Amino acid sequence: MSIIQEDRFKRNYAKAKYVLELEENKFYLNLLEECYHNKEYFSFMKLASIILETPPTKSFLLLYKDKLEEKGTINNQALKQAIGSYWGYIFTHKLNMKSSKKARVGILGISTATVFK
Repeated sequence: MSIIQEDRFKRNYAKAKYVLELEENKFYLNLLEECYHNKEYFSFMKLASIILETPPTKSFLLLYKDKLEEKGTINNQALKQAIGSYWGYIFTHKLNMKSSKKARVGILGISTATVFK
């Protein structure tokens, strides 16, 4: 089951769910889901957030940079927020981590994201 179909995500992140379900954003949703289900990548993202204070969004962008660059810079503000909301949901609701601060990202048009501890 996709994360965006979970009841809590639908309730708390309705706008993000709508944005990620748009046909033109399926590419991003598929990569987000692939990353979340990749045990190696996901473990790296957790450790990077806790130890290096690297936002999961930044880790995701770096891990999938080659694929994401094919689409170019992410200019849609709603899509940027939806990507951040996706990781925010996972880290706060699945891992019970708390957001600690905003950090610079500076990749593919996303300037900042949240670090979780």
